[in-house]
Order: sequence, then structure tokens, then C-alpha cells
Amino acid sequence: MIYIASYFDKKAHFGELMSISNTEPEGFEVDRKSKTLVPPWEIVDGYKKGRLTWEEYVEAYNKHLSKEWGTTAMPRFLEKFNGDRDITLLCWCRNEERCHRSLVADWLEARGYNVARNELFGEAKQKA
Repeated sequence: MIYIASYFDKKAHFGELMSISNTEPEGFEVDRKSKTLVPPWEIVDGYKKGRLTWEEYVEAYNKHLSKEWGTTAMPRFLEKFNGDRDITLLCWCRNEERCHRSLVADWLEARGYNVARNELFGEAKQKA
């Protein structure tokens, strides 16, 4: 199963831990990092500074995923976690509502991956 969670929601960390952010909290150990799923800094910075709306951020990030997805081994790598193995994709945001990890979950689900969305305080739920 593929899970998504904040670095700070440790009750929602399962299996391998993969960073999908530009940086990790100091002292936080991950098993691997994904450059493919990290949003380009210019769209992160644009959104944080109000130059991009959330809708513009979503459009820019989805374009990034479309461009990167087919040029990497990420699809084959994530196939390993569609069965019995678990991996948690991690980023900084405590709330996934306006976070790229919710976009990653949408992207993966649209491509047939099983994704468990984790809510604050570690309660995992399977999206129906």
C-alpha cells in the first residue's frame, strides 16, 4: 500500500519512508528521496508568496508530473507497493488539503495505484 503523510504524523508512517519534499526536518531519516514527486521550487515559492493561486499551483504541479512521470523509473518502483509492501510518501505540510501530497495521491489513484490518505493524528483511511 502507498500511504501519504506529514513528517510530523509519525503514527501514519508505514513501511519504507520516501521524502517527496525538497528537504526533510533536521535529524529525520528517510529510506529514499523522490526527485520526480518534489514540486519545482518556483511553483512552491510562487504559491507561498501569493503569485500563484492554489488552482494555478495544481495546474503547474500536474504539468510537472506529466513531464517527469514517463522519463523516470518511478512508475515501476511504485508497482512494488501495490501489493503487500508498504511505503509512505512524506512532506512537511501537516494538513494535506492544500499540499502537493494530496495531488500525488490523486495522480497515483488515477493511474491505478492503491493510496491510503492519512489524516492528522495518524488515522489512515482508504479512499473509496
